[in-house]
Amino acid sequence: YNEGTRRLVNYLLFDYCNTIKDLASVQIPEEVLEDVVIYIEKDCVHVYCNAKNYNYLMPYIIHWRNLRLYCLSETQYEDDELAEEYKICSFIDMVADCHRIGIPYQGEKPLDPFVLESWPLILAYAYEGIRGGGRGFFTMDRQLVNVTINLDSKVYSLIDPVDLEMLTTKQLPQFVQLWSTLISKIQILGSSTDVLTEKSLSE
Repeated sequence: YNEGTRRLVNYLLFDYCNTIKDLASVQIPEEVLEDVVIYIEKDCVHVYCNAKNYNYLMPYIIHWRNLRLYCLSETQYEDDELAEEYKICSFIDMVADCHRIGIPYQGEKPLDPFVLESWPLILAYAYEGIRGGGRGFFTMDRQLVNVTINLDSKVYSLIDPVDLEMLTTKQLPQFVQLWSTLISKIQILGSSTDVLTEKSLSE
């Protein structure tokens, strides 16, 4: 529900939100493919996924240590009400002992409880009909921390093997193509009587 969380998911899952559209050539809606909840603790990682995106997601996370996976079977997932309740209950279980939560947030408004409480899953946390209710608002007893700056300076700025592969397989070919086009343009203009200017190059 914000670009910060999408960016972190892409970092953790090898550009999942972008590449999954190409991998899933079958008719699976984008919102179903991206229906993933990741909650990271010091000693384990909780991941919720659905029966439709399970097979696409597994290659990215199956090797993670101390992974706790929340996922319904295909048959159970066909029941919309059951699937929605299971997702909410999975989230409740994930954050049960959490009192301080870091969120990679990027948005027009600053991160505050009102912004977070408007997200559907956070909103559903307070439903009285789920797990007996009585939990109140999600942010009532939790401190929110925007971890975007820390991620930018300590994580995203580093070149790891995944970043290197992304650079060499996606960004480098694009750069080479643009550079080759520029050189060809220079050679064509250089061989003519026209004056070589910055404007003519940009065109």
